[in-house]
Amino acid sequence: MGWQYTKRPDNRIAVTLDNNVWNFLFDKKIDLAVELPCDEFTIFITREVEIETLAIPDKTSKAALKDYIASTIAGCKIKTTSVFGFATDGSGPQRVGGFDQGTWQSQTEREFYDAIRERYLIGRTETNSQLTKHEGDAAVAAQSFFSIALTCEKPNTPGPLRFAAKHGGKVLYLVSFDESRQTLREYIRALHAKACLGERRARLSIKPVRRHTAHPFPKSTRQHTARSAPCLLRQCRTPECSTLLRSTSSGNTMSR
Repeated sequence: MGWQYTKRPDNRIAVTLDNNVWNFLFDKKIDLAVELPCDEFTIFITREVEIETLAIPDKTSKAALKDYIASTIAGCKIKTTSVFGFATDGSGPQRVGGFDQGTWQSQTEREFYDAIRERYLIGRTETNSQLTKHEGDAAVAAQSFFSIALTCEKPNTPGPLRFAAKHGGKVLYLVSFDESRQTLREYIRALHAKACLGERRARLSIKPVRRHTAHPFPKSTRQHTARSAPCLLRQCRTPECSTLLRSTSSGNTMSR
C-alpha cells in the first residue's frame, strides 16, 4: 500500500502547515513571507487546522501568538483547503467547503481516509476545538501527497501523519530542524527535491504493455509448412518464420 507524491504543475513548492507549527514559527520569530516567498512557495492550511487555530483561547498570554498568525496568513496569502460538501445540521464547526470554496476529494485522499478511518478516526473523543482526536492530523496527512506537510509532531508518534509518511506522503518533522543547520527554506527544498525525484523515477518506470498476437501457424507445424508449402509461410511476416524459410531454403540447396 502506498501513494505517489504529485507536485504542482506550476512547479511552486506547496506547503501545508499543521496547527502546532504556529508556535514553532512564533518562537523562532520566523517571518514566513520572507522565508518562503510566494514566487517559489504556495502555503496552505486545511479547514481543520483553521478550526483549531480559531479555537486558540482569547487570553492575554496568547494575544501575541494570535496576532502573529493573523498577520502571517494575510502576508503569505495562505489559502484554506477543504473538501466540497453541503452544510449539515447540528453543533460544531463545518469541515466542508461550499461552492467556490471546497474542492472534490481526490482518489488518493479517499483511499488514504479509507486506510486510516477505523484505526485512527472512528470512536475518538472530541477535543477543545470540537474536532475529534486525530481529525486535524488526518487532514494535514492527506495533503502530504500533494504538498510538504510541516509538523512539530515527533516522527515516532503513532497517527495519521506517521502513517502517511510511511506510505508515500511527504511529512517534514520540525523537531529535527535545528540539527539540520539549514534555513527553513533549504529544509523544505531538500525534501521537495527528493519527492520530485521519486515522482520522476516512478513515471519513467511505467512501461507500455506489449500486446502479444497469436502466431498464425502452430509451432508443431511450422517446420512441415516450411518444407511442404513455403508459399503459405511467406505470407507470415514474423522474424521466426523468415528465419525458418531461409534455413529450409539453404538446406534444400545443399541437398541438390
